[in-house]
Amino acid sequence: MPSLLNPDVAALLREAEQAPIFDLDTSDHSVTSDYHSVVAAARTKFDPAVDRMRGPFDLASWQVDVRDDALKLPHSTPIRIYEPVELSRPATTMVYFHGGGWVLGNLDTLDPELRWFSHRLGCKIVAVDYRLAPEHPYPAAFLDCLGVVQKLHGLWPDERLCVSGDSAGGNLAAAVGIACRDLGIPLVGQLLIYPAVDPTQGHPSHDQYAQGYLLTRADMAMYWACYLPDRRTWATPTAAPLVEADLSRVAPAVVVTAGFDPLSDEGHAYAARLRLSGVRAEHLRSPGLPHGFITMTGRIPVAAAAVEQFLFHFADVIDSGPQG
Repeated sequence: MPSLLNPDVAALLREAEQAPIFDLDTSDHSVTSDYHSVVAAARTKFDPAVDRMRGPFDLASWQVDVRDDALKLPHSTPIRIYEPVELSRPATTMVYFHGGGWVLGNLDTLDPELRWFSHRLGCKIVAVDYRLAPEHPYPAAFLDCLGVVQKLHGLWPDERLCVSGDSAGGNLAAAVGIACRDLGIPLVGQLLIYPAVDPTQGHPSHDQYAQGYLLTRADMAMYWACYLPDRRTWATPTAAPLVEADLSRVAPAVVVTAGFDPLSDEGHAYAARLRLSGVRAEHLRSPGLPHGFITMTGRIPVAAAAVEQFLFHFADVIDSGPQG
């Protein structure tokens, strides 16, 4: 039986529809447009829109030290390091890649959420301010994210590394997970939050939730067009992770999907592919919630509960891995 949209979420979505981030023709699913001006306008609206959705957040309740830095990769890549005062997992670092369709977002976008994650998991988090499309299409963002993991592996050889990201960041985390397997860089886990892993948009959920649930089919078509303008890259696993037929030996995963999300089916398919390849993969469904729910937790109690649930499950994945 299909889940029902949470009524608090429905009210939030009606509010969001009054101030859309993108000015797109949703009747045209082609990817032939020049999106540079559309993206430039959206970047001025994105973080304020996220803040409105988020609602009140009590940052003082989480004792986390935060500092900004940069890594030479060879260009300078900004990072933000979160370290909880109570470091219950002292030899573990999560490398986090923000969402925003590879075209939006920065180190401030998920700052409250990453303070929460760091506090709850009791480990350091390194957030990556990777280069954005369309100015920097694939493989720029992927190489930035992989480069940070490689750099940290070299700097902190005894640290237990894991990766995570939401939406486009989930794509980057999955891609980095595949690359780390191939490069022999050990990861103890990957937390993939409603990941975008298939540019074909061929799954039923893309039609079922094409419009009206915050992320639209037209939005995703634009995002993929900006990040993968050369369709030949659609067959590359580090661009489109679902095309990787053999995911054996990648890090164990928690894959989170939302009930009302165009990406829900491809997240489900990726979790199934992981399990088929012999990888421990937990698929956590969040019925009644839309794409982007991790930024709604100050206003939507069930969204906060869903975040607590996947952090609990991912902590078990971390603790089940090799100890440093």
